[in-house]
Amino acid sequence: MNDLLYTQGQDNLAGLVDEAWICPKDDILTAPVLASATSLLTTSSPIVNKTGKKFSRMYFTDETGKVETKSVGERDGKAQETMLTGRHPAIGTPLADFIRQAQNTPSVIIYRLARNGKLYLLGFTQLDIASTALSLAIPAYFEQGDSSTGEKRSDQNGALLGWKYTSQHGPVEYAGTVPLSPGA
Repeated sequence: MNDLLYTQGQDNLAGLVDEAWICPKDDILTAPVLASATSLLTTSSPIVNKTGKKFSRMYFTDETGKVETKSVGERDGKAQETMLTGRHPAIGTPLADFIRQAQNTPSVIIYRLARNGKLYLLGFTQLDIASTALSLAIPAYFEQGDSSTGEKRSDQNGALLGWKYTSQHGPVEYAGTVPLSPGA
């Protein structure tokens, strides 16, 4: 087991930075690999999408995006359940179309932490603890798209979007880049 230390005085800002990225798992050609079998950090090898496919951007209102991971399961069968949620600030056809396309699509999500700018993945899983290979066998699933116009002029208008990822471990730190251009 690794040491778990913390250096006092370093930045530790909460939340996610401005947007996240999503891609259907079936649009991914090549997964990144872990730097070592004992760490959930990838090498700088990028995610490669299939021809014509890319990650889509999802804007979240500042200070509404968060990731929560909790332990689930019985003794000798523990796992990690991670929820990513964020509020999109506008009701309309683009939001309705996005929810319709996302709600039944197994996906990979990339998000960035505010505390250090590092990227993390939901939807890639290390199935074999002795291997550096990551699998798409356990993707992230759309969990909520609760929307409202609000009632008073000062109410929030938009939708709370959320995805759930349940695996034997939490999010994987991603050292690659977000593939925002279609694969070749």
